[in-house]
Amino acid sequence: MSETNGDLVIPKLIMRAARVSHAVCLPDEPFGSSLDMLFMVIALRIANGRPITATTLSRQLEMPRATVSRKLAFLVRRKLVEQRGRMFVIHPALLSSDVRQLASKRLANTVIEAASKLPKMGEQPK
Repeated sequence: MSETNGDLVIPKLIMRAARVSHAVCLPDEPFGSSLDMLFMVIALRIANGRPITATTLSRQLEMPRATVSRKLAFLVRRKLVEQRGRMFVIHPALLSSDVRQLASKRLANTVIEAASKLPKMGEQPK
């Protein structure tokens, strides 16, 4: 399989995104065992400040609700997520830090690079 036809672009993008997020959010946690929490943080970030319940997050990420609740509690203690009653949002500090903004730029560049390697819609891979 060649990366030129886009076969490996998406998996590579997902791995790079996970590694950037890990380096910023949970650098002292093992990478593999923190992936589910990273995707929770990413999902809350994508929500752009809109509060989400643990049940909704559980459904969206196809994870058991008890697991989501336990991991959210951990993320709240780490100040990556803020709890507002039954709702959760990305912690404001996570959005304002210079380091995190740098990580966002790195991630955006990774996405742009990956998109440029994908075949155009309707174009046959080479």
